[in-house]
Amino acid sequence: MKTVNTNIQNNELYIGNHSLKELAMKYKTPLMVYDEEGIKLRIKLIKDSFSSKKLKTKIIYASKAFIAPYFANILNEEGLCVDATSISDFRLLEKVGFPMERVFFQGNNKTEEELKLALNLKINAFIVDSFSELKLIEKLAKAKVDTYFRINPYVKVDSHKHIQTANLDSKFGEGIDDVVWDKIIEFYNNSKYVVLKGLQVHLGSQIKEIDPYLEAIDKISDFKTKLEQKLKYKIKAFDLGGGFGVKYLESDSEFPLKEGLKKIIKRLEKTDFEIVAIEPGRSIVGREGVTIYQCLKLKQSKYYNYCLVDGGMADNIRPALYDAKYSFDCVNNVISESKEKYQVVGKFCESGDILGKDIILSKLKENDYIVTYTTGAYCYAMSSNYNGALRPAVLFVSDKGVKEAIRRETVDDYLAVFNFKGEK
Repeated sequence: MKTVNTNIQNNELYIGNHSLKELAMKYKTPLMVYDEEGIKLRIKLIKDSFSSKKLKTKIIYASKAFIAPYFANILNEEGLCVDATSISDFRLLEKVGFPMERVFFQGNNKTEEELKLALNLKINAFIVDSFSELKLIEKLAKAKVDTYFRINPYVKVDSHKHIQTANLDSKFGEGIDDVVWDKIIEFYNNSKYVVLKGLQVHLGSQIKEIDPYLEAIDKISDFKTKLEQKLKYKIKAFDLGGGFGVKYLESDSEFPLKEGLKKIIKRLEKTDFEIVAIEPGRSIVGREGVTIYQCLKLKQSKYYNYCLVDGGMADNIRPALYDAKYSFDCVNNVISESKEKYQVVGKFCESGDILGKDIILSKLKENDYIVTYTTGAYCYAMSSNYNGALRPAVLFVSDKGVKEAIRRETVDDYLAVFNFKGEK
């Protein structure tokens, strides 16, 4: 699915007034490009739709989808909160001056080192994943700490099993019916430092329907009432998580952001929470990012035509990991009467390194450029140096110009972490 400002000029692809072919030639491929205006429009849609006169609302960007200093500054300008999941995340946000009072700490297995740093930075809140973690925070804290406790509400969603996070066997949170809750509430009641400010759930990713969120709200609202019968104070906040699905193919359905978030707010207004939050990630950046490759070689067998590109699973692991499907175009020859069906494959030593199967494209020539749409989430963020691959550059384009948010990795970058002297 194309970004907001994707257009065709002289049969070549552009984002706004920026030629993708020219960008590819200048910054080399693989290359990731974000439509900055498209991202800001999606943020505005979410802010407008997830608003309430009755409740205080928070939008917490899920940084695991994609993060970079330039983008963190955009999030700050837009007034969003951000979650962090590691020391590296904290240091990145700290270095760009992102307000720590708008940072939440996520993760199911936070280390003592990470917790100490988050406490020192005085972040907004900790999303606590287990009773064990709660006890560790209490041990390390020296002042009051706001926490949201993650609950597994056992809500079934229709998405790939690897991105469902509220099943019975999920590693995340404490189950809504677990016997440990009596101990958790007793601990909060007797705690010197930790405060149960809110409850949190996350049902999974690529959720297209509204009903699972409404079911989760009802379950957590009832559970809140049950917890407050033993807790010495009221639980003020609820974080519904994210996972709002986006289109990758024209035939896909997607979560109806405007309608869906309005229905979610309406249901939340029937609860007695005071503060409510969501965690969009993919729904902000997913569709507004593309990846450009160069088709270095064409190969034809008895059964298939292959387009061999200069990237693959090292910059987009999702097809191999989740059987994810993408749409493609030829950057420099978008519309043509002459078309072919291709297997778009990467350069890495894995049979699963296939970006797209049976993809209909304008008939390709070697060294043509092709684009993969909707790669803005969980592509660069999950990239690797497999086979010695270098991570691509990441650009943000707008009517103000081109910003190289992340430069292309170099061989020197790659070699810098190795010990070549044999020293221990």
